[in-house]
Parts: sequence; structure tokens; C-alpha cells
Amino acid sequence: MNSIFRDKTVVFICVKSFNFEGFIRNRLSVLGAEVIYFDERPSNSWLTKALIRFKKNWQQKRIVGYYEDVFASLKGKKVDYLLVLRGEVIPYDFIEKFSNQWPNARRIFYTSDSIANNPNPLEILPCFHRTVTFDSEDAKNYAISYQPLFFDDAYMVQDLNRDRMLDVSFIGTLHSDRAVFVRKLM
Repeated sequence: MNSIFRDKTVVFICVKSFNFEGFIRNRLSVLGAEVIYFDERPSNSWLTKALIRFKKNWQQKRIVGYYEDVFASLKGKKVDYLLVLRGEVIPYDFIEKFSNQWPNARRIFYTSDSIANNPNPLEILPCFHRTVTFDSEDAKNYAISYQPLFFDDAYMVQDLNRDRMLDVSFIGTLHSDRAVFVRKLM
């Protein structure tokens, strides 16, 4: 298989969520990339997640220290791509420092969350060569390329002829107005 990622090193920064990071990391590897993965958050404890969402400034020193460690761990490595998925906490300064260290590395950003839900990307978007969103409204409002959500082959229906037990299904987290929507649907 010929791939732009063959024999390339991809630094991949993404929150841990429903193993999307694992699916993407595996796919990049199949395409021939060496993937260096970092969780976007310094921790995935419920407290850290809540503080990042509601009082991010209380975590700023911890976030900065975490990204200093990430940068230090990359020293001396050849890097061809920086792929950031979501961009909830990644600091502008980290991306700027990364860009100076690896000026030829292609920087790609994809958000699977709306800007209204996660405004941090607005600060970091100018640092990327390519910016992509799943949200068609954000694509229009912020001049970001539109790309619908991705999926892994593990979720493909294997037998299309089998009897269905469900008429409707919801897969997602219950934040914002989703719980109300699901209740109305039921």
C-alpha cells in the first residue's frame, strides 16, 4: 500500500475517549507511520477533566508542565507530522515551540467537538497547515474544512441480513441537550 505516512513519524496528541486514539494510532501504523502518541490531558481523572472544562486556569501550571515534558521527550527525534485531535487543552506556546523545532513538519488539526463546546481551538487554529471539523456550522463560521466523523472497521455491520432487535440507537455522551433529545425520542 502506498501511503503518505509510509516511513514518516507522526506525533499524535488526542484525548483518551472511547478508544478513538487507539483506532487512529493503529490506522496510522497500518499506513506505515511510526506513531508517537500523547494524551492531550495531563490526567484523565474525573477531577482533572472537570477542572479543565470549568476552571481551566486552575490547571494551567500543570498543563504547561505536562507539555514541557512532552516536548522534552521528542528531543532528537525526526518528526514529519503533528496531528492534534480535539485541541481542548494543548497550549499555543507548545505548538509554536514545536513549529520552531520542526519547521518542516506538517501540522494537522481535527476537532470532533463543536467550537461552542470547546473554544480552545480558536486560539491554536492559526498554528496548523490544515484544520478540519466534523461540525458543518463551525466549518462555515470559522473557515475550517468540513469532514464528517470517522469510524473504525470494528463497528461495521457484519451481517446485513440478520433480524434487527432495535429500531433506534443512541451512541454518545449525554452532555448539553442530548439527554433531553434522547428522552423525547424515547
